[in-house]
Amino acid sequence: MTSYESLLWNVWLPKVRQAVNNTWNPRHPDHIILLLESWHPTSASLPTSSMNPTSDALTPLLPSWLHANILDQLIMPKLEREAENWDPRTDTVPVHTWLHPWLPVLGERMETVHAGVRRKLTKSLEEWWVGDESALAVLGPWKEVFTPADFENLLSRSILPKLISALRQDFTINPAAQNLEPLFWVLKWYTLMPTHLLVHLLETEFFPQWHHVLWSWLCSENASRDEIAQWYLSWKGVIPPALIEEEGIARQFKAGLDMMNLAMVKGERMGGPMPPVPGPIALEKPGSEQQKERRRREARSDVRNSSARDGFREFVERIAAEHDLLFLPSGRVSEGGKVLFRLGGDLG
Repeated sequence: MTSYESLLWNVWLPKVRQAVNNTWNPRHPDHIILLLESWHPTSASLPTSSMNPTSDALTPLLPSWLHANILDQLIMPKLEREAENWDPRTDTVPVHTWLHPWLPVLGERMETVHAGVRRKLTKSLEEWWVGDESALAVLGPWKEVFTPADFENLLSRSILPKLISALRQDFTINPAAQNLEPLFWVLKWYTLMPTHLLVHLLETEFFPQWHHVLWSWLCSENASRDEIAQWYLSWKGVIPPALIEEEGIARQFKAGLDMMNLAMVKGERMGGPMPPVPGPIALEKPGSEQQKERRRREARSDVRNSSARDGFREFVERIAAEHDLLFLPSGRVSEGGKVLFRLGGDLG
């Protein structure tokens, strides 16, 4: 241990330890994150020029081993205790607002905390009602934080069964007096639910009833082909456009169109049993090659979708470096759960 490191260990660290243990509230991460970033900036917060091996513009004042010691011995235990005390059913402050700011600093260390968050979310969702949109707000900020497998597992266990029940018990297709609210409860999960799960849900719980009603209407006396055509088109307007393009959904609507074309051919002779319709596409088995390939496609899509954001961040980092400005995590997050950065401050 050098003289400088000894000074930090014996004089500086006790003050930090006292502040963290006795004063710091984990639900207000701003000041402690700024302290750590000031003494030991993460690579994500360093301007581009400082990453040059020949540049010592932002040489950390805090040795890496001491920085790791603070994170492991002071920060993580207190965050873990606070997360364990968090109750999603009663706490009014969303947990992501005080955990997400730590992501650039703690990285993979956060997984132990995240595992506890997933357990608590799963437990709290046992009593959740599908019409309560608060679950969307609670889970939304975690979509890009949990791994795709963990997030899908959470939704499959806690959300999907409730959506199935809503379509089975609360939703009835009735052209004379249609109530779409239960279906809208389900479709609102389009932004979070993996597409293949939502497609399978509609294939198994929505379209069998839809086909039956369509066929019965086509076979009824004095059925208005124009009304049926408008009814058909109206349903295509209810389902999100991106889902309409999915193979499973497209096949079901195509089967309905085939029924309508058959009615045009048969005319008054229309009747009899409903023709066969496509069954649902089989869900992937966990760990199967099909699932792995889908996740690879989704990962490539995520990279493309985030390229514009990443490019802008790199642009800001470069401009900040050229003007000797700090570009650091602010310790705050947006309403959507994204980490916010601050720009400004003289490096010299």
